Amino acid sequence: MHAMTLASPSHLVHAYLQSLQKELSRGDATEHTHRSALKALIESAAPGLLATNEPKATQRENKPDYIVRKAASVIGFVEAKDVDKSLKATLKTNQLKRYLEALPNLMLTNYLDFIWFVGGEKRMEISLGSLNGQHVAPAKDASARWDELIACFLAEVSPTVSSPTQLAKNLAGQTRLLRDLSLELLTAGESDLFEQEQSFRALLVTDPSALILDPATGTATFLRKVIALIHQRVDGQHGAGAWPGYVRSQLLPRIFGFELMMGALHGGPPQAGLAVAGVGL
Repeated sequence: MHAMTLASPSHLVHAYLQSLQKELSRGDATEHTHRSALKALIESAAPGLLATNEPKATQRENKPDYIVRKAASVIGFVEAKDVDKSLKATLKTNQLKRYLEALPNLMLTNYLDFIWFVGGEKRMEISLGSLNGQHVAPAKDASARWDELIACFLAEVSPTVSSPTQLAKNLAGQTRLLRDLSLELLTAGESDLFEQEQSFRALLVTDPSALILDPATGTATFLRKVIALIHQRVDGQHGAGAWPGYVRSQLLPRIFGFELMMGALHGGPPQAGLAVAGVGL
């Protein structure tokens, strides 16, 4: 990622703090009240920046509040809490632990205090001011503090994966975050994802002609689960004696598993074989 030319003179930070003060003075401000002000402050830091804010109506516990992009490249993520919330307390929550594990470039803020993390490690912490009741007291060097932080945040380049262990940790954190978000959306009845899940279940279990392919078989966890679901359905519809014939004529011709990393195949094919045989489930 190329270095960016910053464009955040002191009056922009001053205007941002004034906006916070104005909204707080109304007496009914919430975490979401200040979203647009922070979005504007971030986007003013460099030409072409876009800080996409998660709308209140669709906000999720497993999705950060802002995704910061320049053109098609994702630079980092920002999670915002209400202005009176302690960031130290927030860091102890499961939500932030998931974010720190999965997101390589993350800023956590309560609109006045900011903590920047890279790869889950704290890199910088600043405060643009303090809150006394509903009054914002700006820090004397607020603009300089913000300029330093946002410059580092925008210039951060995702680290090169240098070992299998690091790759596994990165993928595990991102996978857990994706899993939690998917479960949250399904529980909330998110129509698109729910319809995909229902279609997947219907095709997988009830259509004997559906092709089943796992391009990253590994330990065959996915294939074993698929086989178990089909086995359960066949037994329920045709009786336990129908399974061997079904396997030979209808299952084996349409189920495939591939794995390019030989080390990941340890135990996978035997376990899948046991699942087909109807034991070891």
